[in-house]
Amino acid sequence: MGGCVNIGIIEEKLYLSYTSPLSHIIKPLLIDLNAITKIEPCVTVFLSGASYTFSIGKPNITTLVLSQKLIEKLEEDYGEPIFSNKLEELN
Repeated sequence: MGGCVNIGIIEEKLYLSYTSPLSHIIKPLLIDLNAITKIEPCVTVFLSGASYTFSIGKPNITTLVLSQKLIEKLEEDYGEPIFSNKLEELN
């Protein structure tokens, strides 16, 4: 019973939804962009190329790992460099 996660940006919030046969039970999640407390580079065998760990909440509630390609696509769709400034601070 597989599925996939849909990711987007709406109204300065990170939108996550799960598409599967259970989609009617699992509701979409909106994470305020201000809730992202830290972004760090990471290495994972699941994603090729550069990827980053996003810490959510203070204290930390959860983390998300996003690829550089996904970050670029989110910013392109949103029309603003919402993560690039923070990523540049890392370098």
